Amino acid sequence: MKFLFSLFTVAFLAMSCNTSKENMNANNVKAPNTKPTDQIKGTKEISNYYTTKSITYTTRSRLTFWYIDISESYITYSTDPYLKETKTVVCNKDDWQAIKRLLREIDTKSLATLKAPTEKRLYDGAAHTTFSVREGDIVFVTPTFDEGEPPAQIKKLVNKVLSIKENRLKL
Repeated sequence: MKFLFSLFTVAFLAMSCNTSKENMNANNVKAPNTKPTDQIKGTKEISNYYTTKSITYTTRSRLTFWYIDISESYITYSTDPYLKETKTVVCNKDDWQAIKRLLREIDTKSLATLKAPTEKRLYDGAAHTTFSVREGDIVFVTPTFDEGEPPAQIKKLVNKVLSIKENRLKL
């Protein structure tokens, strides 16, 4: 009985090794004259992604949620914490120019080192808020701070985002 079991095991392993070799050989086959970069260069969405700059303001507490993403072309916003239901409006050129001017005044690489001036969010006294700047495929994010109390370095920029929320979105 042991002999039959050993023989069956050896035969099974030999067949599975052959199958693995065939799969490895099949995966190494390359399509003739195709390069991944040829496929990417013509794609407008991908090339726009790497050059687009946007800012995102997110506020969340137990009962509320706000997500606002502003780019040169669009303002996307949602009150759904899972972002399944989002709405998009066209961004006003004057608003975007003001945001670009305010972005030049801050060092985006140092956003992660900013300190929150107050700590009400730690005991549910204020909503947790984050602010981020996306430059291509790199995202610079602040640590959480209290809603309405951003760090001094980004206060003007956050106030501009909140004014856009009040004036353009009218929610």
